[in-house]
Amino acid sequence: MSKITFVMKYTIQELEIPEGLKELLIRSGFTFDSIISSDVDHLASSLGIERDVAKIILEAAKKLKKDDGQG
Repeated sequence: MSKITFVMKYTIQELEIPEGLKELLIRSGFTFDSIISSDVDHLASSLGIERDVAKIILEAAKKLKKDDGQG
């Protein structure tokens, strides 16, 4: 018997952040997976935003993943 694994794929649109930040992430070429694998400093410098804002984005992504039991 084989085991079936279900992997949820998230999108930036699912993040609980302002629409303007979602648009900035998409225009800058980020995906949900690339956000999760980034750190605050990388997000801030890549997007030209404050570290506090980058932290909000990263926390929203981690929360979404955790809420689904994958993080």
